Order: sequence, then C-alpha cells, then structure tokens
Amino acid sequence: NLAALGHNSADYVHTLTGDANWLDFGFESRTRYEYRWDDYTTPTLITDDALVTRNLLYLGIKHVLDPFCLVVEMEDSRRFFSGRADNSSIEDDLEPLQAYVQLHFDGVFDGAPLSLSTGRMAFDAVDRRLISRNRNRNTINNFDGVRLRLGDEKAPWEVDAFATRPVQRSVDNFDDESTSDSMFYGLTGSLRGLSPAIVFEPYWLYLDQRDVADVTQRKNLHTFGLHAYG
Repeated sequence: NLAALGHNSADYVHTLTGDANWLDFGFESRTRYEYRWDDYTTPTLITDDALVTRNLLYLGIKHVLDPFCLVVEMEDSRRFFSGRADNSSIEDDLEPLQAYVQLHFDGVFDGAPLSLSTGRMAFDAVDRRLISRNRNRNTINNFDGVRLRLGDEKAPWEVDAFATRPVQRSVDNFDDESTSDSMFYGLTGSLRGLSPAIVFEPYWLYLDQRDVADVTQRKNLHTFGLHAYG
C-alpha cells in the first residue's frame, strides 16, 4: 500500500509480496538524447548534443518495527557529451533524494491513518504547479524537515502540513539544506467526499527567505489557493 507508508508520489515503487511484504522496492532508469540547434540561451554554443541519464533507487521498510517506518531513495542524474557548463537542474551525482523516518498509525481519526515524517523528502502537493517531484527535468526538488499527514489517497478527506528547508543541489558536492535562512511551510487539504464528481484541494504555502547575500532574493511570500478537478 503506497499510501500507508506515505511514499511521496514515487510512482515506480511497489510492495513486495509474500514473506517480503515488509519491503517496498523500486528502480527506475531513464536515458534520453538531446540535440539543441540555434539555442539562444547560449550564444557561444548554439548547437550541442547531450546524453542525459537519471536513475532512481527506492527502499522502504515497514511492519518490522511498528509504528516506525524507514525510507531511503537515491538519485543519480548525469549529462554526457555536452560542452555546456555544469547545471544542477540537469546534473546531480549520486545523492539521497529521500531519507526519512516515519511514525505511522492506522485508523486514528474516523478510520483515517496518521503519519509523522522527519528527514529529507520529495513529494507532490495539490496540482503539482508549485511543489512536485519533477517529471521531465533531470533532477528532483527535495526538502529537509517534518511532515504531518492525516488521511491518505483512499480516504474521503486528507490534511497535509509541513515545515521544511529547501535542499540546495550541487553537481560535485553533497547536497545540503539551503545555506540561507529559508523556511518553507505548507498546509494543504483534499476533500473527496463533498461531490461525487469533483475533488477540492485548498492550500496555503509560505516561503520565508531572509538572510541571503543578494537583497533581491529576499522573500516573504504567502500563497493561498483552491484547486478543483473532476
């Protein structure tokens, strides 16, 4: 059950069957060839080829030390045969994309599960417009912090709250949480039982980015919204 362990939208992950049903495992490998011609973003290099790879490995342990669960997901993103400068949106050598411990309890409130996760996480929120596990881009955004989740994808409602620091990607060095005094908070909901045809997702996101060298990068942003689909 992906929702039971709060897998944070790692779609390629599956629970093993039989005696190994305590282990969630997934491996995904993607390779693509890119050819850029007349690229206005790099005037000195208007044509360029690149072989781009992304490999993901996921391990999740549950039901062994209940209510504790453990998740580790590794990411290895690389670019070959390109003349362009290193870019952390494309390249990020072997790094822990996720590494967190979770407390998970079934049927806490009106049959809905409750989970509390702490560590490094990558997840989707609402319609993925502002927070997502990047699909097309070769590296994936992640955060260090805590996440409290009441309900899951199967429940008629769900509440998700988190307090995190964005992780700063580095091509050659170990990824670390943002060196600036940046905090990212969120509170999202999912209401599936109000209508048989429409799901409502209210949300509030707050970015507090203060002590940075570049004054123009300082931000104090609140974002409210309501997403509905059906």
